[in-house]
Amino acid sequence: MVHTDLQQIEQSVITLAAKQVGVAETDVTRQTHFRDDLNFDSLDFVNLTMGLEEAFELSIPDAEAEPLQTVGAVIDHIAQRTRSAAAPVGGG
Repeated sequence: MVHTDLQQIEQSVITLAAKQVGVAETDVTRQTHFRDDLNFDSLDFVNLTMGLEEAFELSIPDAEAEPLQTVGAVIDHIAQRTRSAAAPVGGG
């Protein structure tokens, strides 16, 4: 299922991140840093990225995923990607 509403994207990313490391969703905000706050290791981030790709039906290359260090950065990236995918061909 593709989520395009910003609140849906935010909730989905928070849910996936929380489940990845077994914390409560209420402990995850846009400001949460994956490595510093959630103790993500590289495998956790790969698994999160795969979950995001499946949830949002998009591909996130490693070069795009690597700089995304916070939950908010991931939310914004996915929102931008889903808006781009939904934009009409030829600019409207």
